Amino acid sequence: MNNKKLNLTALTALVLSSMVGAGVVSLPQNMAEVASPLALMIGWSITGIGILFLAISLLLLSRIRPDLDGGIYTYAKEGFGELVGFCSAWGYWLCAVIANVSYLVIVFAALSFFY
Repeated sequence: MNNKKLNLTALTALVLSSMVGAGVVSLPQNMAEVASPLALMIGWSITGIGILFLAISLLLLSRIRPDLDGGIYTYAKEGFGELVGFCSAWGYWLCAVIANVSYLVIVFAALSFFY
């Protein structure tokens, strides 16, 4: 049996594409219709800084506690208990569901151009 595995580059590309998603394509157009360029730049900067801090936090947690390999749920559970771990995992799952819905919105918006 030939087992095929994904390397680090492929996994990184997969995660980045699922995180960035279709929002980067459609969101700037919708925001540009109602906001000034300065407000858009401030909003994108605040969001970028927040994501950077989140990534650095997860990097540091993975280096401090390499024995924990369950992701956001495990870090929250170990630090704050079962309830916070559950709520963080539930919130993460809910955001993933909403992101998938946004993909469908973009796909149907693109298809509506043809139909």
